[in-house]
Amino acid sequence: MLHPRNSCPLRRRVPLAALTLAALWPAIASAQKTTLDGDLSDLTARAAAQSSDPSGDVSPVMASGFDFTRVLVHYAAKKDTLYLGLDLTDADGAGVPGDSDGDKNPSGLSHPEVPRDQYGVGQNEYYVFEIDTNQDGNFAGYEDLRVRYKNNVLSLERGDGADPAPGLRGRVMIGTRGATHDPHLPNQNRLTDDLEISIQGFANQDNTPRVFDTRVRAGSTVDGMPDDQNDDPIEFTFPETLQFRTRFLDPNQRTLGDCAVAFPGDVVLAEAIVTNLGTAPLRPIWMVLHFPEGLEYVSGSVSNATEGREIPTSDGVVVRFVGLGGDPELSPGESATVQFAIKVNSFPNCHMTIRGYAEGVVRDGTNACEFSCTETICLVE
Repeated sequence: MLHPRNSCPLRRRVPLAALTLAALWPAIASAQKTTLDGDLSDLTARAAAQSSDPSGDVSPVMASGFDFTRVLVHYAAKKDTLYLGLDLTDADGAGVPGDSDGDKNPSGLSHPEVPRDQYGVGQNEYYVFEIDTNQDGNFAGYEDLRVRYKNNVLSLERGDGADPAPGLRGRVMIGTRGATHDPHLPNQNRLTDDLEISIQGFANQDNTPRVFDTRVRAGSTVDGMPDDQNDDPIEFTFPETLQFRTRFLDPNQRTLGDCAVAFPGDVVLAEAIVTNLGTAPLRPIWMVLHFPEGLEYVSGSVSNATEGREIPTSDGVVVRFVGLGGDPELSPGESATVQFAIKVNSFPNCHMTIRGYAEGVVRDGTNACEFSCTETICLVE
């Protein structure tokens, strides 16, 4: 028998971007084309969100000249890559990193008697993007993401800075005036214009919000104060043309939510709802579910869809379902509801997570694929 659980704290503690089968959870398809090249022109043209920041607004107290004039955030869904960009100089050359005395020359040679400039990204200087992934207004939570470029090293951390953020891969490229260079070489800020970072795996996060806030800080850790920061966080929306939602049902078809209590031997009922939020039909349309070891999909139990292939994995089995809603096509605005049963054989872990996503082919002449975000439901003993 399945028992309701009004909240599932275990699910909320699932690590940011935790993913056991990364290749199975693709991102939402997109026609956007963005590259990591240290040049922000492609982000300028395609960025879903950006904000300006005044040049020369660095803190006057122990400033190391780490200023930025613009922040850009763009998610390239086809690559499942989040791009973060910082424009470090304005049209007049103001905001050159390390130019503490404001003469647009970070070498310190213009004022040798007071050498305040610090044009090398030394062990204390940093740029950091903070992303509030659960929309609680706090950027330093365990589930949040901190993207830090410090001492020529890029690190992806949890918001509290205590642990690395698993399941993500990041790269950085610095743009110079007319060329790009290896970002790991020291003392290279003299000609730096742009800082561009790419993060792969952002779609595969076990977080409900589809809207994220991003803020940026830059400066030196010597004084514990950022030289510059954008006071108004950038908000960007994760694109979701194909929506996939899952939940448990009791024997009377009443919704129990995305987490419930069960025991070995129970057969539980679950439901998946797939909605086409786009403007073109999707045909064909299918969904994929991963059942971890200890849980078994009850063969023949699906309604309103057709069973496809079952693929064994190292920690369970993946099952594909086609013809969602009993129709090979899902029209714009249409939803398909599919129900299926799960048998609980054992609990190798204290909670068992079922992951899934939906996919369809867009019939608008492009034949592009649309992917939903990954959704999860969990059973606890």
